[in-house]
Order: sequence, then structure tokens, then C-alpha cells
Amino acid sequence: MFNENICTFYLLQRQNRVKMAFNLREAISSYASELRINWKEALHDGTFRAQTFLTAVLIFSMIIFISRYFEFIQSRPGVYIHDPLLERIPPQDVSVYTFAVLYASILLFLLSIANKPRLIVRTLQTYFVLMLFRIVTMYFLPLEPSKEMIPLSDPFVENFIYKKKMISKDLFFSGHVSTMFLLFLICPYRRLKYYFLMATVIIAVLILLQHVHYTIDVIAAPIFTLTSYYIVRQSYNPEER
Repeated sequence: MFNENICTFYLLQRQNRVKMAFNLREAISSYASELRINWKEALHDGTFRAQTFLTAVLIFSMIIFISRYFEFIQSRPGVYIHDPLLERIPPQDVSVYTFAVLYASILLFLLSIANKPRLIVRTLQTYFVLMLFRIVTMYFLPLEPSKEMIPLSDPFVENFIYKKKMISKDLFFSGHVSTMFLLFLICPYRRLKYYFLMATVIIAVLILLQHVHYTIDVIAAPIFTLTSYYIVRQSYNPEER
């Protein structure tokens, strides 16, 4: 009797695994089909094709410009900010955790909206406006990093954006926090929104722990992100928002 129960248990477990695998394959197949159909329909729209091309050109141009612009920002003198909060926090190197959360979140976000081509383009447009805000604010508010700052170690940015040069004066406002908050604003799924909001808070805390940004840099980031989001959103027709 005991052996029969064990056999029945393992048989049920195996059936459940097979069922889960089948459901997963069905879900992946359905998602891939939806992705293909949505992109095909979107690319048939001439306006969408033009927007996509222009957005890609702007983003590519921004990447080229920003790498040189950061060199300029790094070369000029700035001012130190008295930050009572940072003075109470001993600096810690948490780069690994920061970029684990950041890149995992970006990947999750891209996977969640890959079947929504128009939302992808709008995300890139919002990010472009956000970067314009950063360029302007960094120009008019030259800052020196905290004397206790521990540099962030990000191989991707260092190789492709900073060109293996040490950049520490891209301070006001925080690009990491604003990027995470942008994912929160644009994500169309409620449960994922909660995750991105939590991830934004985690990134903000980690950035402050490492003294990479001042407190004001972190606080200002969501404000500029929200402004960028509404600027792009208002540029669309009401039915497209």
C-alpha cells in the first residue's frame, strides 16, 4: 500500500511537470506569435516607421555626443555639496548589487514590452528627453563628487559610453535612479510596476551607500523623469496616450 502511494505521488508529480512544460511552451509560442503580428502591423504604418527611424537616429546621435560631453563635464571644476545624510553613512562598494538590479530590471522591462512596438519607441523618446534634461542640468550645475565616493564599476558603460575613462562628475541628476523610475512610469503591467518602483528605491539606496551621488541628485531624478514622461505623452494624440 505504501509503495502504491509513492508510485501514485511520483506519477502525479511527473504529470504536473509535463503539464507545466506544455503550458510554458504554449505561452512562449503565443507570445512569439503576438510579437511577430504586432511588429508586422506597426511597421505597415508609415508614421510609425518614420518615428522609429527618427528616434533611432536621435538615440544614436545622443550616444555619440554624450561620451564626449562627459569628458567635458569631467574636465571642469565643480563645487562640493554639504550633504548631512552622506556624512552619516559610511561608504560601501555595492556596485555588484547596483548593476545586478539595474540590468535585471532593464531586461525584464524589455521582455515585458517586446510585443508592444509603439511603447518601445515611446520609451526611447522619453529617455532621449530625459538625457537632454541631464545634459542641461549638468552644464549649469557643475558639481564635484563626494570626497568619500567609491566609483561605480560598470563594464558596459565604461567601455561603450565613457570609453574606459573615469567619469565621476555626471551628478545632477542621477541617471540610474531616473532610468529605473522611467521603467516604473512606462510599464503597462500593475504587478511589474510595483517591482520597478521597489527597484527604484533599492537603486537610490545603493547609490547613496556608495556616495556616488548626493541626496539632491537622487531626489531630483524622479521629478525630471516624470516631466520627461509627460512631455512625450502630451506630444501624442489623446487616443494614442
